[in-house]
Amino acid sequence: MVLPTGNRSYKLVFTDKESFSRKDLYERLWTKKMIDDFLVEHDGVEFSNDIGWPRYLYNVDRVLKIEKSPDFKKAMTISVKRRGFSEQDIGQMLKDDRIVKEYL
Repeated sequence: MVLPTGNRSYKLVFTDKESFSRKDLYERLWTKKMIDDFLVEHDGVEFSNDIGWPRYLYNVDRVLKIEKSPDFKKAMTISVKRRGFSEQDIGQMLKDDRIVKEYL
């Protein structure tokens, strides 16, 4: 689907489902390795002459389902520990059930 923009640029999106980009996943504290291990393949692609290269998209429902899995929580916990997050951030992630205490 071609989406109009306010200028001469264009954006082509090859998915009609709500999606996360890699940038969105990084903001959710995913790492490249976690994306490669848990998501493997992208669900859609977005092309825009503003960014100059394809942006890979991952279905929101699939990402949220993976984030609830015990294997992902273990990987996220190890990643958070390795990256040296503050006790406050770790406490909030435990409260939000994004990581598991046994791997800290």
